[in-house]
Amino acid sequence: MPPSSPPFVKTYPVNLAREPGMPTGIHDPAWKDPAVATKVGLDHYARVMSQGLPRQAFQTVEALAPMRRGAVETRSFVLTTVTPLAGGVRVRAGSYGEIHRRYSFGGRLPPANFHAMAVGFGVDSLGQCFLKALVGRMDGGWGNRAALSVVFASDQGELGGISWVGELDPPGDKPVLVLAQDKALKDGFDALTTATVTFQTVHGTR
Repeated sequence: MPPSSPPFVKTYPVNLAREPGMPTGIHDPAWKDPAVATKVGLDHYARVMSQGLPRQAFQTVEALAPMRRGAVETRSFVLTTVTPLAGGVRVRAGSYGEIHRRYSFGGRLPPANFHAMAVGFGVDSLGQCFLKALVGRMDGGWGNRAALSVVFASDQGELGGISWVGELDPPGDKPVLVLAQDKALKDGFDALTTATVTFQTVHGTR
């Protein structure tokens, strides 16, 4: 019987080096570069839209209003980059490292520190949009809630957006991923100018 062929292993080139200029942490100043923030948002988009996850309803500005009042931090981003993808789909996206909120009680009670980290958001010419982040808190007593939302707007005003609302007890981080699709976004895609992210926090005792 002729000898069998020796086993072999096929190898592929691997590059473990990080992409130059991309953020390495939530406080990396690279995030302040609009081109970098857009690239991170586009990377988020490519990952989340390929998973076939369910979509929630696109929310009106009126429905989102309660999540944009009170103890909030807001960041607005200019949506200028349109990137063509396979099939001609265009995307406007962005991201930022962290929004941090602190509640202090003058030493009478432990402070509560809230954060929304590695936030990514975007919208495409099919009318799909997403919001992705890690939301959580450190320290503080119980009775904590938060809301994270993104609203898309054109020069004619705000179209609407999507949101996450949840409890932040016990301390720790919760992954947030929200997707939606709506004809209003598809029809208004070319006129979109800004995305406004709002982080609302509520700290109290039940």
